[in-house]
Parts: sequence; structure tokens; C-alpha cells
Amino acid sequence: MASIVVGVPQLEARLRRMAQAERGGAPMKAAAIATVGALKRNVPRATGKTGASIVPMAIGPTTAEIWGSKVIVFLEKGTGLFGPKHHIITPLAAKALAFHSKAKGAAMGAKYRLTGRMTVGSARALGAGSDMVVVRSVKGMPAQPFIEQSMAEASALVGQPIIASIVEAWDR
Repeated sequence: MASIVVGVPQLEARLRRMAQAERGGAPMKAAAIATVGALKRNVPRATGKTGASIVPMAIGPTTAEIWGSKVIVFLEKGTGLFGPKHHIITPLAAKALAFHSKAKGAAMGAKYRLTGRMTVGSARALGAGSDMVVVRSVKGMPAQPFIEQSMAEASALVGQPIIASIVEAWDR
């Protein structure tokens, strides 16, 4: 498939040369750091572990990759009836789903794993104070999109300085 824009390979090659002249892509590093900061500020949080998982991994001359927990996909798109597949969540290998009630546990400071089970310390601390819930299905959770907003914030924060540095390097 042919590209609609003429000269893309030449442009990418020139951007790579500019980034090498700038010692390792300083504009991309600034963009990655600003994006990670915006994502960490806007991620919906219960424990803070999802936000802590967001890190810049591969910063190249013309690209930057930001990695995070797989949970981010579920937060962004939703699950169950509210997610992309639009179906009720049911167990595959059992007759029912079982998990501790977070309503009582959250009020008492319980910590949960991604599987829904309490950590050992929380289970001991809550003891009889937590309820075990057994259900045949759950609806899922609605989407809590935050990535697009974070990208807009990051581009507004570093957009002009990055554009200025690219223009300056291009002119050189």
C-alpha cells in the first residue's frame, strides 16, 4: 500500500539524524516524561499500583513507548456489559464466582489482589468483618477513560517547546 504523504522515509531519516545530533532524542524524552506524568495524575486509583506501573520504556529518536499494567486496558475500555464484548461475566470452570465484599473491606482498609482475593494481611485483619460474596454472574464495570485526556494535557504542556526544538534542529 502506497503512502499518501510523499517523502515520509526521507522525513523520518532526517528526524533521526536531528535526534542523534541532539544526543539521544531530547524532545522525545521530554514528551515521554510529560505523558507519563499526565497518565499518572489521571489514572483512576484505588490502590495506586496501576499508576505506579506506568513507565517510559523505549525512547528513540522519533518514538517513545510507554508501558503499564494490563489493568489500564480494562479501566479505559470497561469490562463485561460495559466493555467491548458487551456480555455478562460468568465463570468458565465453576458454577459461581466468589469474592470478598469490598464494601466492608474498603472501609476497613483492606488490600485486594487483581484476582479479587484479599492479601494475607488484610484477610487476617478483617477476619469476620468481611463478607464472602458468591454469584453466578456480574455485569462488569463501566469504562473510566483517561488516556485521551492525559495525551491532550501532555501535548499542551510540552507541545510548543518540542516544536521549537525540532524547528531549531531542522534549521541547523
